Amino acid sequence: MIKSKSIYKRFWIVLMLFLFCNYSIYFIFQNKVQNIYSSLDGTSLHGSRKTAVIGAIVLNRTQIFSKITNFKKTVNIWKTSDIATDRILAQKYFKPEVDTTLPPKNIYPQNGASSWSVKTGKDTFVEHECPVQHCSILGSELNPETKVDARLFKETDLGISDVGPFLRETKRFTEQIWIFFALESPMASPNYENLNNVINWTATYRPDSTVVAPYEKWVPFDNFTELKNVSKNYAEGKTKKAAAFISNCGASNNRLAYIRKLQTYIDVDIFGNCGDKECSRYNGKTCFDMLRKQYKFYLAFENANCRHYITEKFFLNALQSDVIPVVMGAHPDDYLRAAPPGSFIHVEDFPSVEALANYLHELDQNDYLYNQYFRWKGTGSFIDTKFWCRICAMLWDPEMPHLQVSSLEEWWRPKDICVTTWNNIVWDVQNPTSPPREEKSENQSTISLL
Repeated sequence: MIKSKSIYKRFWIVLMLFLFCNYSIYFIFQNKVQNIYSSLDGTSLHGSRKTAVIGAIVLNRTQIFSKITNFKKTVNIWKTSDIATDRILAQKYFKPEVDTTLPPKNIYPQNGASSWSVKTGKDTFVEHECPVQHCSILGSELNPETKVDARLFKETDLGISDVGPFLRETKRFTEQIWIFFALESPMASPNYENLNNVINWTATYRPDSTVVAPYEKWVPFDNFTELKNVSKNYAEGKTKKAAAFISNCGASNNRLAYIRKLQTYIDVDIFGNCGDKECSRYNGKTCFDMLRKQYKFYLAFENANCRHYITEKFFLNALQSDVIPVVMGAHPDDYLRAAPPGSFIHVEDFPSVEALANYLHELDQNDYLYNQYFRWKGTGSFIDTKFWCRICAMLWDPEMPHLQVSSLEEWWRPKDICVTTWNNIVWDVQNPTSPPREEKSENQSTISLL
C-alpha cells in the first residue's frame, strides 16, 4: 500500500513537471515572437509609414510562423482551396507506392519535349532526383497508338480553336489527364470559352492550381525565428537611384505612364524598348551585375495587375540582385504571401507618385533605413519546386481524384482577377511626359528575360 502511494505520488510529480516545462517553453516562444514584433516598430524604417511598411513586415512575419508550424501537419496534395500552403512542398516530397512492373506514365508536352526545355524518356526525372521516376516524357513525334497518361498544353496552345484536332492526333483514353499550363497573366492569354469539361488539372502560378508553378518559391529555414541584423551595407558604392527593364510599352496597368510621372521626382533609368538605355538579354549577367553595383531600387512592374501574378522581375531581377524592389502587379497580399519578410515596397502603399518618390529619397539618404529591407537575407532560400517530379508522383497516386474544370474561361478569368489598381487609387499619369513608343510583345524584346 505504501509502495503504491509512492508510485502515485511520483506520477503526479512527473506530470506537473511536464506541464510546467511545456508552459515555460510556450511562454518563452510567445515572448520571443512579441520581441520580434517590437523590434519592427515605426522607428526601424520610417515613422510616417508605420502602417504601410511596418505593417507589411509584421503581416509577413505572421505568415512565416504559420508556414513553419503547419508544415508538419498532413497536407492534402489535391486540396486546391488550401492557398495558404500552396501544397508545393507536400507534392514535392510525395512518394506513393509504384508498381515498376507496369509501364511508366507517359507525359506528352504539346509540341514536344524540346519546346518545354526538358529531355525525353526518364532522363528528366533521374536528373532531378525525383522521389518517383517511373515516368517518361514523349518527344515531338507522337504515335497515335501510344497511350498518353498526361498531356500538357501551354496557354497559347489552346485558345479559342476547337480541341478536335488534338483529339484526332491521338486517342484520348478515359483516364488521360489534360493539364493547362500558364505563366502569363489572363490579360495576355487567349479566350477559352469553348474549353468546357476538357481540362483536368491546372498548372499555373496561382495557388488554387492543381499543381502550383510559381516563378520562384521562397521557403524560410527550419530554425528561422527572427530577422537578422544586417552586417553588410547594401547601399555602399551605389550612385544611381532606380532602374526599370521594360519592353512592352502598352501594358494594361499603365506602368510606363506611372514611371514617366515618377521620373519627374526621382531619377529612373529605363532599359529596353520603352527607354533610352540598352541592356541585351544576351548579356544578362552583365545587366544584373550593373544593377547590383550601381542602383538602389528596381521597379519590378509587371505588365498587368492580376492576382498572384509575380514574375522573375521581382524574384530574379531585384531580390537576387541585392536591390530593393518597388513592385506593381499582384495584390499587396499576394506579395506578402510570396516574398521574404520586409523585402519590398508596393506602389499602392502610397497615396501618390510623389509620396513614393519622397520615400525613396529618404531611403537613399539613410543607409540604415535602406538596409532594413535586406534583413531577410540568410533566413531562408529559393527552392526548386520540382515541377516534373510532382507531375510524375501525382499521376501514380492510387487515390488520385477525378478532376475536371467545368469552364476554363471562368476559372482563369473570374471577375476582378485583373484590375487597373488594387486600392482604386487614381494615379496622376494620364498625360505621360514623353510620346508613347511602339508597343511590342515582351517576348520580342531584346531584354525579354530581364
